[in-house]
Amino acid sequence: MLITIFGPDGAGKTTQIKRLLKAYHDEGFSTASIYDVMLNFDYNVGSDLSKYYNYFKDFDVIHIRFRLHSLESNIIMSILETIPQGTDIKLTALSAYTSYYSYIQWHKYVLEPLLADGKLLICDKYYYDDVATKSAFGCPYKWLKKMYYDTLRPTIGLYMQQNAEVLMQRNLHRGDGRIIHYQNIIGTERLLYYYEQIVAEENLTIINANQQVESIHDDILSELEKVKLAPKQYNK
Repeated sequence: MLITIFGPDGAGKTTQIKRLLKAYHDEGFSTASIYDVMLNFDYNVGSDLSKYYNYFKDFDVIHIRFRLHSLESNIIMSILETIPQGTDIKLTALSAYTSYYSYIQWHKYVLEPLLADGKLLICDKYYYDDVATKSAFGCPYKWLKKMYYDTLRPTIGLYMQQNAEVLMQRNLHRGDGRIIHYQNIIGTERLLYYYEQIVAEENLTIINANQQVESIHDDILSELEKVKLAPKQYNK
């Protein structure tokens, strides 16, 4: 089973995933997080990703990522995130390809084996995030969607919907100066436009992330109850 909690940076995904993991743990499930293994999600292409599977296979409920970030992909993104949107479509397309390749490797050696073992995966971000982000950078939206046409669909996809002004303020405090989507309201709204388009086309579930943290958590649990994946319902 696969739960994905996705949305723009600053929407509160990490906070809600931590609360959700605790809820499963309190019900007696063994839980683990990608943060237990690594802090930055970086790896070299061709490295042995099966070591992550070997760590996670002993847990019931696992906080995972849609993909890791290859060092090659990070180099490209570090350039892309400092130039005006849409000024280098070739670089944006190259970034999209390297992201997709990173996902394919991660899925083959980690996600797919864990799902085959019957694990419940809570995925931080998903291909929806990559499509929205790369589209906002100037990559053709329909081309990106086609790239991921055969990607595994989650059991439930929860979109953390947050308003543009709040996102801008939260991301300005990150301090790295690289996330150019949030440097002005136009860039932020452009990013959200693509998120909303994906949500509509894929019929995904919207979570109002403008509420208090506890109310957001309650809404997530309510949605999980509908697909019998809430902590008190889930049976491995």
